[in-house]
Amino acid sequence: MKIYYLLFLLFTTNSFSQSVTEKWNNLNNRYEYFDSYGNMKGYKKYNSVKKQWEYYDLNNSNKYVPPELGNIELARSVLKSRQTKYDANYKRIKETASSAYKYFQDYIASSIKEYNEEKNSDKSSKLWMNMFIRYHRDYDDVAKNNGYDYSSMSTTNNVIDWLNKGAEYIAKDEIQKEIKELQNQKQLLAEKNSVPALQKFIGRHHVKSVEEFKYVSGKWVLHKTDVSKTEFIYGGDYLGFKRSYHSEFVGRPIQFLYFDSNLNSYQFNSDIGKVFISPDFKKIIIYDPENYGEPTNKFIYNL
Repeated sequence: MKIYYLLFLLFTTNSFSQSVTEKWNNLNNRYEYFDSYGNMKGYKKYNSVKKQWEYYDLNNSNKYVPPELGNIELARSVLKSRQTKYDANYKRIKETASSAYKYFQDYIASSIKEYNEEKNSDKSSKLWMNMFIRYHRDYDDVAKNNGYDYSSMSTTNNVIDWLNKGAEYIAKDEIQKEIKELQNQKQLLAEKNSVPALQKFIGRHHVKSVEEFKYVSGKWVLHKTDVSKTEFIYGGDYLGFKRSYHSEFVGRPIQFLYFDSNLNSYQFNSDIGKVFISPDFKKIIIYDPENYGEPTNKFIYNL
């Protein structure tokens, strides 16, 4: 709790032995006290090191001592009221700052969908930490340690508004930087995985037929041939297809491995299975995941 000196008086328009008026000096960041003739008698400033208000008498440069002992109880009452307001408003400041850190977590989840996946938890945590460090340094720490008079409701509300806007600014700024970095990484990956000879085939294609094979007793057996409407997309580092029973395109990211001269095909790898593409882009062979090291299904797309 911030401690006020009880041995200075917080005058408003009330008077003790004489009329003394309190005025705020924004330039010097302090309260100043004037007698009924307009002469400044003293001032109070907040000591951020000791975390307390201190009153100075211009006559002797010492901390102010009330001229009348009979006014001490009144001074205590005023100080207690100020302290109560300060404590309540300072609690609001801390709650606002704390809520910002939860706001960052929700903002990340809603802005970058793939960061909701478990495999990206480290990336999400790193992004949150970047936001945390900036907000704590530039906003939270400033609000709590810059000597603001939180006994004032207007001051408190202004700081809370500043804290909220700061959280929004940092979240948007860090997300924009992260999205830009992700886009750069995807571009580099696409360039790395793309095959120059296949660049001209990037785009959407109509498929003449799809031959479905099943691996039975150590050999591939044709299960059926589908000639219904099928579309195929090649994106350099991505394959997608939409068959008659699909409502939208499905597919997989692919990584180029090498050109297989025996099969006369470019071989790619993916998290699901291998992919082979002929140099003339007339045939694409896609494998399903293996089952305990054994092949399962193979699809030949004839374009």
